[in-house]
Amino acid sequence: MSRRDIAWYENEDLKSLYIKASSNAMRNYHGPIVSPKTTFTGTNSLIDFANHLGSFLSAEDKRVLLVVDKDLPKFGEKVAETLKTMKQIDSRIFSNVLPEVPRSTVMEAVEVCKEYDPKAIIAIGGGSAMDTAKMILLLYEKPEINLNNLMAPSYLGLRKKVYLLAAIPTTSGTGSETTFIAVVTDTDREPPKKTEVVLYELCPDFVVLHTDFVKTMPPYLTMGTGMDALAHAMGSYVLTMSTEFTDINNLKAIQMILDYLPRAIKRGNDLEARSKMQLGSYIAGVGFGNVSGGVEHGLGHSF
Repeated sequence: MSRRDIAWYENEDLKSLYIKASSNAMRNYHGPIVSPKTTFTGTNSLIDFANHLGSFLSAEDKRVLLVVDKDLPKFGEKVAETLKTMKQIDSRIFSNVLPEVPRSTVMEAVEVCKEYDPKAIIAIGGGSAMDTAKMILLLYEKPEINLNNLMAPSYLGLRKKVYLLAAIPTTSGTGSETTFIAVVTDTDREPPKKTEVVLYELCPDFVVLHTDFVKTMPPYLTMGTGMDALAHAMGSYVLTMSTEFTDINNLKAIQMILDYLPRAIKRGNDLEARSKMQLGSYIAGVGFGNVSGGVEHGLGHSF
């Protein structure tokens, strides 16, 4: 296996550097805070976002690629209709979103982008949809990039072809709508290998948190994704490399999830609980995304 084929966390020298980077001394040297530029919340959030997007894109640039979980076509259609009706923004839906994000499906979407030339990419779904959208942005703009060696602080100068990346989560758990990390499966390796791509420019520019996109989650999915958010917040809170900023977010996320997750599981139509869980998951994402996943993350992948 060539050096290019080895993911950065498989390189012994880089692994050692990453451990050293966890020290307080290094965190005081390099510790950027990364989060979305604007997050739209409340029952008017989708309309607010559509208004912003319509003002941002010029008349000749009103083309959007919607990356939608294949089981959630109604949400893609809802967003497409809102954008078209309100701001005459055209949309194309890419729904071949698969778990673990195979690189081959990302490249399929890249081909769509070459033909369609979207100026915004909007992810609608759970973690897989958001990771897929992030990887589409990256590989459409930088098709020759070596994914195995991308780790913070890397800067590639993205958003030359696609001007913005947005996320509309349909679960309350992964926090991917707030992070600059994406996981892709390198299907060119044998056996295929999951690679973590860490790039500040992968953080979505805009997020829409609207209960219409989560209120129909069944209880088991509500519970599973909610526990994911709780594990993120708790695991990263106890890390030695945590900061005052991440502690504030993680502690608040823990409180909100413990208060509202039982309600959301018991009564899916409890919109207050749904809204609070959306925000709790979002805050947990900001918290753990700006420090790291804890031991729970590694254990989860091992299981």
